Amino acid sequence: MSNELLYLGSLCLLCVIGTVVLLKTKLINVETEPNKNKKIVIFLMLAILLMFALIGLEQ
Repeated sequence: MSNELLYLGSLCLLCVIGTVVLLKTKLINVETEPNKNKKIVIFLMLAILLMFALIGLEQ
């Protein structure tokens, strides 16, 4: 397994774990704060896209 795949996998895992932790600790309240929730989801997607871009540049 290459380093790029390890970086990408660990980033995705961190994003998922972070989102679950925030949801469980009620820092993101889905019912009362839908806009904040959308912003965090968009941020996570951008982080994953950034990793894809960095991996593409390295190759």
